[in-house]
Amino acid sequence: MGMATRIYGCITEWDHGLINSEIQNGINTHNQNIIENLPLQSEWPPLVRKMFAITDNSDFNHEGPNFAYGGRLIHFGANLKSVEYEWKEWKVKFEKLLSELIWSHAEVHFVTEYTEVQTFQWCINSSKLLKENKREITNPIERKFWDYEGIKTWDE
Repeated sequence: MGMATRIYGCITEWDHGLINSEIQNGINTHNQNIIENLPLQSEWPPLVRKMFAITDNSDFNHEGPNFAYGGRLIHFGANLKSVEYEWKEWKVKFEKLLSELIWSHAEVHFVTEYTEVQTFQWCINSSKLLKENKREITNPIERKFWDYEGIKTWDE
């Protein structure tokens, strides 16, 4: 018998700064396609399509607030059986997904029955990225531009 582990978080899509610009629409479409093409099933630990959703202004009345201010959120979550023991394997899958997306920040939270919330964060080093890419971000972001902060004992 195992214990339930809740894994959840979000990936903040890269905000080009101009809503409905050609570049931002391209980023949105690219990321939407990546999420929609995630597998329906995978080996344990799972990282599958049904875990993910994207908050998009097109889902809401145009007179309402901007739900994608600073970038759309790609949010995810699942209640799984003791998945914290496979953190390293799940992290590899998650970072593979990040390497295919155009994003600025990501965070993952684990909640188990015997620990407090464990938080892991990935951030884009935007000054380095923009300098090297001449201020244009239209492709997935290479790992060399990521900063990661986690819990050392989980990553060892």
